[in-house]
Amino acid sequence: MGEKKRGIQSAKSTAQMIEGFVKKKGEQIINPSNPLPIYCQVENFLRQLICELSLSKGTRLPSDRRFAELLSISHLTLRRAQKRLCEQGLLLKNHGKGTFVGDTSQLRVEREKGSEQRFIGLVIPSVEYYYSELIRAVEEKAREADLKLVLSISDWWDPAEENRQLQRLIGLKGIRGILIKRRVSRYKDLMRLGISVVCIDRDVSDMGLSCVFFDDRRGAKMAVTHLVSLGHRRIGFVSPMPENLRNQERFLGYKDALKEAQIPYDETIVVKKDPDRFEGDLEKLMKSPARPTAIFCINDYCASMVAEYVSRLGISVPEELAICGYDGPDLKRGPLSFLTTIFRNRYIMGTKAVEILLRQMRADRERNVECVILSPELIVKGSCGAKAISSYGSMTHLSNLARYA
Repeated sequence: MGEKKRGIQSAKSTAQMIEGFVKKKGEQIINPSNPLPIYCQVENFLRQLICELSLSKGTRLPSDRRFAELLSISHLTLRRAQKRLCEQGLLLKNHGKGTFVGDTSQLRVEREKGSEQRFIGLVIPSVEYYYSELIRAVEEKAREADLKLVLSISDWWDPAEENRQLQRLIGLKGIRGILIKRRVSRYKDLMRLGISVVCIDRDVSDMGLSCVFFDDRRGAKMAVTHLVSLGHRRIGFVSPMPENLRNQERFLGYKDALKEAQIPYDETIVVKKDPDRFEGDLEKLMKSPARPTAIFCINDYCASMVAEYVSRLGISVPEELAICGYDGPDLKRGPLSFLTTIFRNRYIMGTKAVEILLRQMRADRERNVECVILSPELIVKGSCGAKAISSYGSMTHLSNLARYA
């Protein structure tokens, strides 16, 4: 009886210690501005908790209900984090009895490595929804390879800031590779320092640099071809965004689809203006007697602007105007959930980029140039008046190429 009592007291003491640790960390545990999904942040915290409190195998954790309350998260989020740790053997679930600490040997190895830890860097211009799945994929693949991810957020329009972020990564002891999006001009400097480089979301094969990107021309053609299949012949193009290579590719895809359908290109139903003049030109277009019956927008944000604006003009979507977007954010919820769109799977892009980076890091001197071209996916929702379907894309992998069409 005495041993049982001591065991109960020990369990209570451990539970109090864990709760005290959670309360001490407080707001540091979950950061709403962190682009990592909340369940990934919870997973990282649970690893930290087990490591810093030196919890041994078999230690019982607080109940799921209590843990969810302490962390101010849903049971579903907690279960997702626990599931990943169970798959790694760090946690053990015993139905009806609770959650217990599993094999902590890997944590001890990580802790003993200390300064020997290897890193890869990811430099991106923002932490908008667009990048959250990319970051999650990179973090997961890095962890599988026993690498830590260092995330650097630069500024959209400030090359100097991006250079500072790169310099910070270069100066980090243990940095082995960097995924970059824009400042590819510095990649030779990085490689001279023994740092592997892969470019994401841009075709830079002509620079002899490995890259992973989407075929935006093909994606735009898929979108417009879908509108053609619904019987539309007057299909407008709207882009209030600054001209760049990606937007040019989408515009070319728009024209490709028209040409294939033998629909003459009509520049009077094309709006490519800066944001200050956008609404005026859109109003002029929609009040024209020969207004388009469908519009392909450069991205989903533009599509939502068009949908909101035409509704103020009394034009209903999709009954009087079909609208198709591009880029596909979280399609299950939010104000854009009704949009037919072209979805670019950033998780796959991140996964492929890290796989290439790891191969580059393992190579001694001769590093093959690898280019992975991802095809987007057509997601049909309610903004075009068609039944919801999806058309999955494909992937092309090119290696040992410095340039290709």
